[in-house]
Amino acid sequence: MNQVINFYATVVNCKNSERECPNTLNMNRLNNELNNPALDSPPRGFYTEGNPENIQVMLIAKNPGHIINAEIGYYRGSPKDIAQKHIDWNRGLFTGNATTKPGEKGNLVFHKNILNYMSTILDVDQGEVFKYCVLTNLVKCSTIGEQDKLKKNTIKNCFQCHLMREMTFFNPKVIIAFGREVEKFLHSYKSLHGKPVIYVKHPSYHYKKDEKDSKIVIIKSEIRKYLNLQITEIIT
Repeated sequence: MNQVINFYATVVNCKNSERECPNTLNMNRLNNELNNPALDSPPRGFYTEGNPENIQVMLIAKNPGHIINAEIGYYRGSPKDIAQKHIDWNRGLFTGNATTKPGEKGNLVFHKNILNYMSTILDVDQGEVFKYCVLTNLVKCSTIGEQDKLKKNTIKNCFQCHLMREMTFFNPKVIIAFGREVEKFLHSYKSLHGKPVIYVKHPSYHYKKDEKDSKIVIIKSEIRKYLNLQITEIIT
């Protein structure tokens, strides 16, 4: 995992300002208002437990949400420290072991749905999903309005500075785009990244009960065409 942490240290240390990336929050380019929660919002939203050579699927969401109370004061130290802390934080969320402050309850629908979808698609236990998947975001910084449409310049700059490098670093066989906004952008830049892109409804929102199984079966069939059974080969 050292090479993964070293890679993401370059992401959390992004020097872009709001001039390059409108509508974003990033602790690296704000002033020294120590009580400003945005100081705890480095570029983030990434997670994997796999080595780059074993990654089969890259999961791309839109942007990290705003930090919760338990994260205030958490992201401190060198870029490598921060990258490691964020991997540890996401491990806690995906395993149900995240430490939150009293009275604070996190919404884990996003995390539970990812594990549910991907364990079915890859035919692995939920605890094995992130050996073969890497989760990231189209834009690495929290945005001022979480649900707002991303600014064009922000997406382009983050894509050029980070996401293209991630695709090269992990070299996934296929990309899953969580949400139409992500899917549209990735399709429009396919000539640059060259990866097949498959749409999946954003995991924060459930598929309807009567359509979920059939939807996932269709998605699984499409994704497995690109994997060529390499997941089975790795496991065995």
